[in-house]
Order: sequence, then structure tokens, then C-alpha cells
Amino acid sequence: MKKRFLQFIGFTDNIVRHKSVRTLLIFAAFSCLIIANLFVSDFLIDPKKFVFSKQLGLIVILSQLMFAYVFRLNRGMWKYSSISDLGLIFKTAAVSFAFNLVLDVLVVGNGQIVRALFVNHMFFILNFGGLRLLIRLYRNVGPVQVDLKRVLIVGAGDGGDIACRRLRKERNQYKVVGFLDDDPLKKNHDIHGIKVIGTTSNILNVINTHEVSEVVIAIPSAGPALIRNLAEKCFGAKAQVKIMPRLSEISEDDATFEIRNLKLEDLLAREPIIEDLSPVRNTYHKKRVMITGAAGSIGEELVRQVAQMRPEVVCLVDQAESPLYFLFRECEAKFPDVLFVPTLCDITDPLAINRVFEESHPQIVLHAAAYKHVPLLEDNLYQAVSVNVEGTMRLAELSKKHKVERFVFISTDKAVNPTNILGVTKRMAELLCKVFQEEFSQTKFIAVRFGNVIGSQGSVIPLFSKQIEQGGPVTVTHPEIKRYFMMIPEAVQLVLFASVLGAGGEIFVLDMGKQIKILDLATNMIRICGLEPDKDIRIEFCKLRPGEKLYEELYDETEKVCSTKHPKINMAIGHATSSQDSLPKIEEFISLVKKGYNKEQLHDLLIELVPTYQSDNSQKEKFAVNA
Repeated sequence: MKKRFLQFIGFTDNIVRHKSVRTLLIFAAFSCLIIANLFVSDFLIDPKKFVFSKQLGLIVILSQLMFAYVFRLNRGMWKYSSISDLGLIFKTAAVSFAFNLVLDVLVVGNGQIVRALFVNHMFFILNFGGLRLLIRLYRNVGPVQVDLKRVLIVGAGDGGDIACRRLRKERNQYKVVGFLDDDPLKKNHDIHGIKVIGTTSNILNVINTHEVSEVVIAIPSAGPALIRNLAEKCFGAKAQVKIMPRLSEISEDDATFEIRNLKLEDLLAREPIIEDLSPVRNTYHKKRVMITGAAGSIGEELVRQVAQMRPEVVCLVDQAESPLYFLFRECEAKFPDVLFVPTLCDITDPLAINRVFEESHPQIVLHAAAYKHVPLLEDNLYQAVSVNVEGTMRLAELSKKHKVERFVFISTDKAVNPTNILGVTKRMAELLCKVFQEEFSQTKFIAVRFGNVIGSQGSVIPLFSKQIEQGGPVTVTHPEIKRYFMMIPEAVQLVLFASVLGAGGEIFVLDMGKQIKILDLATNMIRICGLEPDKDIRIEFCKLRPGEKLYEELYDETEKVCSTKHPKINMAIGHATSSQDSLPKIEEFISLVKKGYNKEQLHDLLIELVPTYQSDNSQKEKFAVNA
């Protein structure tokens, strides 16, 4: 009976939405006002001094009804009533009170009913404000389910306040058991009736004592180190972690924060360095920029960051039609002041890429196009050489011919002491940049070397995500395999800085931090999903794939590490191979690959070009070129 009554008067979403029920509620509220006005008229107005006491109540009711309609009091969604709605009620009452007071002075002329008008409008405020308050109270303190997720909120500031209110709206799913905050002044204080029970130093004890199943990190300004520290403790206590977004992820248009699941990026991100971007902006502002591989992971971010510097034209070069189209549409919408030219082109097609240069006249070329899947390229030498080596050489030649100011080549840590075709071809492309710089100094040829980026299409992370979604197992090639990882936005920003630092011929190497075990990566990804490794999701080890190493390197033994003006960008000085006779040897190598014969000569020439290539007899056999 109670439930049906509450539903009837509008305490459920579906009933309150219905216009007839809302009208009924408003009618009931005004009925209460009529009774209140009659009461006021009888007891607060002396009929000897004011003979129209009964008519006064009717006039007040009509004026209140009129101004409630004018200020649209009946249009608000009562279940979401807030301080702004209460303010609107006060505004309606104030205008109605002023209207009736003026009417009293002008018509009656004695001003003897001010007290009655004041009480009448107080009833109005209590009536309509109280009705909304009752609905909010029912939503917040009404019956809830017993089996709820017990949540601990880390951070008792503005973020914690918003997180608590969000979670309390989902009162049939969550129960907030307390707050943690490192500010000692906040301890034992309450937020929305929930106590600040300690600091982050005793988070493990709190999780176990209060049987917490989820922890929300509600500190928008929290840095990566703090997030990693808290997340590791929560994982150890078998608690799932959610997070409020960092301040850098929130745009100026965002009115509220959203609680989201922890991402791998939150654990691997590094502390940002505030940089003066003016040198980069000045270099790219109002310039014609060509970006190859524009629809790839690195290329897309290059396009977005370059577009923020307001170049004159950005030529988007890629052979993938659909990704290029969607990128173009996105850029048009986000950067209407920049001209984007989407160009479907294969950089191995000499006529097509030459036409692109002649039509776009680029001043800066950012070369991110490449084949980069290690196992795949081991069996496709022709395609790897055609794109990664010959394609780079053709772009460099056209850049020289068209007097491009800067040519920036995106390299990889796999080019150091390479054991696979990807690394070898990228190493040769680095050599090409040095060759062209020495022979044609008008253009600045720059190479930038870095490791894996989180979120790239060829990364192991999407593979692990898919395997976890399918219930496992998650496959790791070796328990000791390690890789460098970096966020794509950070890597691209550093690439753009390196392009400005370079005078030509340099190989810049980004500071990648410490290498991360792929096993730890897989374990954290499983835990982020609220699962337990080897219990909910099994981890399996398989052998190293062709061409894979246990760990990558950023420099070889022949290179000297030199610092630059940027703390996260270094320079590799001293190449393993003299560049003076490299160009004819690279051209000979490309020719041999295209002919598809003389594997022994092909292998020997490769070793001559890249002495650090670590090959053996089994690797030697891989030079069987696909026709």
C-alpha cells in the first residue's frame, strides 16, 4: 500500500514524468495554499479594518499561480531539485509579494496587510520547497538493497564531494563506507554524513576492516606516482580501483567530473614537465606541413598537435582510406581555421608521391609512415624494404628537390642492435637521414628514436585487452621480456620539440624511463578489470617470436649519449657505419631485394650496412624474398 501511494504522488521516475500527475501534485500544492490563505485571512487580518479579507486570499492565490507559470515552476524535474530550484521558488514568492504589496498600497491605500502577505508567501515557499525536499529525501534515504558494493573514497576535497554525491545517486549499487585524506585537519569530520576515517597510509587496514570492494581515487590533481602507489596497495588488498579524471583530461566546458575505471595509462603515465611551447609554435605556425602515415597511431596525434599551432596547411598522407576520412572529418570540426588536405597515397608509388609534393609544396615533412609488425615483416622482406627504406629515401629526395625546411623521421628502439627486419630497415632509414644531411645541407634531416607507445594499433595492449574480454588466457612470450613504453601524446610532443632542436643530421632519442616487464603489464591489466591473475584469468607463456629480443636498447655501444636543452630528449652521437658510402650500398640493397635473388649477397650487404645486426644461420634463411 505504501509503495503504491508513493508511486501515485510522484516518487517514481515514470509517474512523476507523466503530465497529469505533475498537474495533480501542483493542484494539491495550491489547495494547501488556499487553506493557508483562508487561515491567514481569518486570524491575521482585522475584518473591521479590512473588509475584503476573504477576497484577499483569492487575489494572492491567483497572483502566485500567475507568477509560478511565468517562472515555469511546473517545468522542473522534481527528482533533480537543487539549490537553483529553491532560488526560483524564492524569486517567484518575492515577485508575487511585491506585486500584492503594490496592489495593497494603490487600491486599498492603508498598507495594513503586510504581515498577512508575508505569512502567505512563506507558506508558498514551504509548500513548494517542502514538496521537492520530500521527493529528494525519499530518493536518498528510502529503502535500498542489502547486497551493495562497499566503496572507499580517497580524497575529502571537492573531488571527494562530487564522487560521494554521484555514488549516493546509485544507492541500489553502492554504499560509501568512508573517506581517506592526508590532511590531518579533516580526520573525523563528515561529508554528507560519511566520516573521514584516516589517511592513505593505512588504506590496506581500512579496506580489510570495512570489507571494501571498490576504491575511488577522487583527487583530480593526483600525479601518476600517487595513483600507482594507491593502485598497487588496492590491488594487493583485492579491491577494484576507479578514478576521477586528472585536471589535464578535463576541458573548460566540463561542468562535472565523471568516475571512470582505472586505465593502464594511469599506471604508466609520467609526471608532466611544463614546457615553453613557443619555439615549436613559432616553427609550425602558418607553415605548410606534410604528415605521412597520418591515419596511424603516431600520425593522428602528430596531426592534432600540429593543428593546435595553426599551420597554414596540413597535408594528410596515408593509404588507408577509411581511417584517413574519419581523421579528416575530425580535424575539420576541431580546427576550422586550418586547411586540411586528405591525400590517399602510397609512398612507394613514385609518381603519386611526387605529385603530392608538387601540389602541396610542404615546408615541413613529418614522416611516420612505416610497416612495423615484427613477426609479419620477418616473412615480408620486400614490403618492409620497399616502405621503410625506399619510401623514406624517396621522401628525402623529394624534400631536397622541393627545398623542404625540415624532414623529421620517426624511428624506433628496435633499430639499435637489431635482430629483426623492422629494426634493420629502420636503422637504414636513420642512415639515410644522415647521408642526405651531409650531401644536401639545405634541408634539416632529423631522426627521432623511441620505444613502444601505449594505445598504438600494433601494441601488445589491445591484444591483452581482447584476451581478457574473452576470458583468457593472456599470452606472454617470455616471463623476463621487457619493453619501453610511453604515452602517445607525450611522445609526439617530444618529437615536435626535437624537430625544433635539430640543426640537421641528429638522431634524437627520447627519455623512455625504465623498461617494463610485459608480465607485469599483463598482470596489471587483469587487475584493472577487477579480476585476479591465474585465478580468474590465466597467464600463459609461449616462446619468443621470430626476430624478438628479451629487451630493447636505446643506444648501441658505438654511440655516445649527449644531453640537449630538453630534459627528456637526448642525442646519439657516433654512428656504427660511415655514411659516406652508405647511399650507394642502400640503393644496391634495394635493387637486390627487388630482383629477389642472391640471398647470400643480400645478407652480406646487410651486415656491411648495419654491422650491429645480430644474425645467425636461422636468420640468414629468412632472406627468401616473396615474389
